[in-house]
Amino acid sequence: MREAIKVWIRNEKEIEEAIINGEETQVIESDFGASELLVDFLKEAGFWDILTGMPIKMGKNNGYPGKVILGILILKELMAIRKIAGAGKVIKNGKLMADIGFNIEKIKKAEKEDKGVIDLDTLRNHLKKIPQTGSGKAFYQHIKILRDKRWIRVTSM
Repeated sequence: MREAIKVWIRNEKEIEEAIINGEETQVIESDFGASELLVDFLKEAGFWDILTGMPIKMGKNNGYPGKVILGILILKELMAIRKIAGAGKVIKNGKLMADIGFNIEKIKKAEKEDKGVIDLDTLRNHLKKIPQTGSGKAFYQHIKILRDKRWIRVTSM
């Protein structure tokens, strides 16, 4: 017999109403609340799409979208985790992993097995796939957003 398909829809307004009405809800908490807010800010400001949209040199297909793996690597850097080996606390955080694009089923399975949603070697291998030109282009796209929003300005004397 086939397994039933489960679908989780992320709709903050409906979730808020369900909690207020006392309905049963399922919660994935984050140990890194500040990082969660930062991801939301990066998405709203337009930076997240640039960072996760960097072109990747194709190699062995690891079964994960490049955007998701780049999202983990971005979080690792923002949390000042210097080595890939230290990224375990990021990839075990269900809320952050849901925010960057992993599906809830994968997150729940990883939590049951007390491991991360992705292997650290997969992250390590992915770093080799990002060409220098792609990261340079992303940098200048960020500068453009900062200037368009007038968060930085060019002045001359």
